[in-house]
Amino acid sequence: RDGVVDYLKGIFDPVYDQIGLTPTSAYDAKAPTPATLMRTPIVGLVGLEIGRDDVRRDLAARGAKYLGFDGSGKIDPSAVDPSLVETALAAVVRDRGQAAFDAVVGHLKTERSAATRSRLLGALTRSQDPAIAQQVRALALSADLRVNEVPTLVFGSVREQQTSEDGWAWFKQNFDAIVERTPPNDRGDLANIGARFCSKAERDDYKRFFESRIDKLTGGPRIMAQTLEQIDACRALVEKQRRKAEKYFSTTGGNDS
Repeated sequence: RDGVVDYLKGIFDPVYDQIGLTPTSAYDAKAPTPATLMRTPIVGLVGLEIGRDDVRRDLAARGAKYLGFDGSGKIDPSAVDPSLVETALAAVVRDRGQAAFDAVVGHLKTERSAATRSRLLGALTRSQDPAIAQQVRALALSADLRVNEVPTLVFGSVREQQTSEDGWAWFKQNFDAIVERTPPNDRGDLANIGARFCSKAERDDYKRFFESRIDKLTGGPRIMAQTLEQIDACRALVEKQRRKAEKYFSTTGGNDS
């Protein structure tokens, strides 16, 4: 994993250094459209996935200002470029933990904008802290959420590697309650929660859990079949490439290409 991160740094750090967080770089002046299109994914990759400290800190500071950590207690849309709001919020959720979670929940009680609420909820799913993730999962079944917002936290519960196992266990334990909070025509989509699974043990557990429940979920059998195909495709790719990838990244750090 460290080798993969080093490999990504070698490719994307120089790109980030060219475009930065704001559209004021020389590259923006020269090629504004490519710079705009690249900024969001590059910043997210460098700041959150690679975890480059200076980028993460800058993002978290902007996310904190957006949440009103400057003392206002109000959302400040001017604190972050609209295309980077979700990334900045994810960074502050990871950096400020409980304080960020509490701020988001506070805003959810009064915020009416569906777009803003979606960004706030999406950011919560990026926490890698098991204690915060547990609170986020509990929030999924609370009265503070609109019914159409529940899937964001349900599927987000298995998004991060550090908390996905707990998220899957929670999903199984609370399945009936989750179904009740899901509109009838959307319940089949719940079977797609296994789309990130990539091992025989995960596949077997997923299949065992859903096979006695899937026929009661509208559209469920088709989505379960598609999800099993995705898991099998992932497993096949891993089986074919794992040994080569482990050897490459452990011996070269991914720097010899």
